[in-house]
Amino acid sequence: MALMPPVLRELYAVVYALWSSDGYCLEANAGFYHLLGRQPDDGLVNAALCMTHPVFCELLEKPAEAGDLLFSGFLTFVDSHAHGHSITGKVYRRGDHIELIGEYDVRESERLFECICALNGVLAAKQREISSTQRAQARLLEKLKATQSQLLQNEKMASLGQLAAGVAHEINNPIGFIGSNLYSLEKYAQELLQILDAYGAAESLIAQEPQTLAHIQHLYQACDFHFLRQDMSQLIQESREGLNRIEVIVNNLKEFSFTHTTGFQTAHLQSGLDSTLNLLGPILRQKAHIKLEYQDLPPLMCNLPQLNQVFYHLLINAAQAIETQGVITVRTGSHDDWAWVEVEDTGIGIPYQNLKRIFEPFFTTKPIGTGTGLGLALSWGILQQHGGRIEVDSTVGQGSRFRAILPIESRP
Repeated sequence: MALMPPVLRELYAVVYALWSSDGYCLEANAGFYHLLGRQPDDGLVNAALCMTHPVFCELLEKPAEAGDLLFSGFLTFVDSHAHGHSITGKVYRRGDHIELIGEYDVRESERLFECICALNGVLAAKQREISSTQRAQARLLEKLKATQSQLLQNEKMASLGQLAAGVAHEINNPIGFIGSNLYSLEKYAQELLQILDAYGAAESLIAQEPQTLAHIQHLYQACDFHFLRQDMSQLIQESREGLNRIEVIVNNLKEFSFTHTTGFQTAHLQSGLDSTLNLLGPILRQKAHIKLEYQDLPPLMCNLPQLNQVFYHLLINAAQAIETQGVITVRTGSHDDWAWVEVEDTGIGIPYQNLKRIFEPFFTTKPIGTGTGLGLALSWGILQQHGGRIEVDSTVGQGSRFRAILPIESRP
């Protein structure tokens, strides 16, 4: 027999249920099914299984007449997901049945709201922590990439140094005996010329033998003796200069990528700068006229092969910034306790929005295949290891100026 007032049937704010003595739900409204997360079509609901406070069997054990109040206060139910929910209500005896009527407890809702707010706060904090961790990991990853690139670059330079040492060893021997042979050849040529001069002085005596004299004069004219005499000396001199040039190139290559100089040593910046300029000279002169404006610098405690890499990247960047033909000016100087090397070009310049990013690893505005975006990042790292820094000033359409600044009393 239906006891539930019709007005309660569709209400969610009020919870109503009628159970049999064995705990099965005979009738319930929308609020009760909502409380348990169920639908009316889901079948019978056993109160003995879903009611945790008070226990249903304890209600049945209480002696009472029909209409008596069995319980008043907080009632707790477990929904289909094993989540607990509390309401404020009263339980009555209705003949052989048990009747519940209650409402959602505002204090419970407030408590749940507070719990939700607290959990949201914890979630937001965790999200901020995760975001911070992710940013730190991203920065660390970029640093690791830059370090890896620098290690690869160092490995390349070490390999280049080993190659240079091998090439120098192989070239120095033939250079040595070619130079020695040229010296001997020059000496022999001078001795032969002296003999020929002596024969020339004896020409009046040979005139008594017209046939012999005619033969000698024919030989003089056939070999163009006067030209041969002048050109032979010039050829020997040019050969000497060529050998000296080869020695300079080999020494510059060895100095640029010296493998066993891994620590800080006293060195002259201009020596490394000149070596780098000599190596890059043919490439730079294709794009620009090179101007040198050097000031006297004291020796610095530094790792010169690493600084040579900085000079290399600054000079290559200057050449690549020039579209047709321009000027690259290389300056050195000092101020107070700082020494500096400056490379200025008359190239296209760097847009303002890119100036803040040019030292980021892998950032490049160059076409694919002409730049990796690592040169300036590596240079920045090398100068930081030396306790120095790099400054840049650029105007679009006019050019750029990069200045590598180093402490004069640098410490390893």
